[in-house]
Amino acid sequence: MDFSRLQKKLDEPPIAKLLQQIDPSGNQLMVVGGAVRDCLLGRDICDLDFATTILPRFVIDHVVKAGFGVDLKGIDHGTVVAHRNGNSFEITTLRRDIETDGRHAKVQFGKDWLEDAKRRDFTINALYYHPAVGLRDPLNNIADIQTRTLKFIGCPQTRLMEDGLRFFRFYRFWSQLDDPHIDENSKNAVEACAPSLALPTMERITNELLNLLKKQPPHTLMNSWRYSGIEQRMFAKSLHDLPTGLSSAPMRLGFLISEEPEYFANHLRLPGSFRRTVIDLGHTIRALRTENREDFVESLLRSCDDAIHWLQQDKHVLGPAQPLLEQLSDAKNIGAVQAREAGLVDGPQMGHWIREQRKKHLLDGYDKKRSAKA
Repeated sequence: MDFSRLQKKLDEPPIAKLLQQIDPSGNQLMVVGGAVRDCLLGRDICDLDFATTILPRFVIDHVVKAGFGVDLKGIDHGTVVAHRNGNSFEITTLRRDIETDGRHAKVQFGKDWLEDAKRRDFTINALYYHPAVGLRDPLNNIADIQTRTLKFIGCPQTRLMEDGLRFFRFYRFWSQLDDPHIDENSKNAVEACAPSLALPTMERITNELLNLLKKQPPHTLMNSWRYSGIEQRMFAKSLHDLPTGLSSAPMRLGFLISEEPEYFANHLRLPGSFRRTVIDLGHTIRALRTENREDFVESLLRSCDDAIHWLQQDKHVLGPAQPLLEQLSDAKNIGAVQAREAGLVDGPQMGHWIREQRKKHLLDGYDKKRSAKA
């Protein structure tokens, strides 16, 4: 097994100093979860999370001595966030759940790596690593990494009822894994539990959904998602079907919400400018689907720069309407100068004239290209 990618991250001076300060032996501190999983799958390593047998108050002392700042927002669950120069790492003391209520659990700290592994969500996330020790695999899950198997640890229904976010994490990992094997019992449990899950906050759901959409979800995933009925619970409405061949999460989300862009964007609580981008994409995609050229042109002209950027990345989906996108820059150059040359003065009439001329420019250009190809 090749851990060179992970080792390279751990050898970076700030992290190496942190490991040396807390536990150079690897007996009390190990990398856990996503970084180990992604390293073994040959993927880029983004976040480093650590598990430790050291109690949180002593972890804080070590982190400060290593020259890191600390964030204690997760301290009740044993998590200390070490941060420095814009980088942050979670260090969580081994624990077991005493009581669970959705995402709220009472925990007891411990030193048992097997017990800690049993409380994690998926088998591919219950692996630990330290340079001095190598791989620690308390549940013998390495085979699931090798076969890219997505499977809950223990009883799937129990794990889902402990934490409703795991429903969305299941689909996110399904989308992100290359050619995964989906454990049938886990999939059946996810579909069956959707109506009764304690849903996490919409912000958490949206974060998982956007991560899911970073890659093209397979049809089998979307069929399972729909079959579960989760959309009705979240929105009381269904999202639109998702075509293949899209290259970005914003475009995929734009297609999904295109039936009622504002409605779905509000429910998802999309942030600021990203909300505007996805709504603009949704309206443009809907107009494209109805084959109404005028609606499509108006949507293009209203769209923000980010929405136009994503449309250009996937302009093949526009089909015969591609020429409109190509003419958009010229159309937007029509402004007050041209209006004054046409004899208009500043005011509402000028604004109306500019909008109509931009629209006419796009439609005329589109018709000319269509005629030339005929």
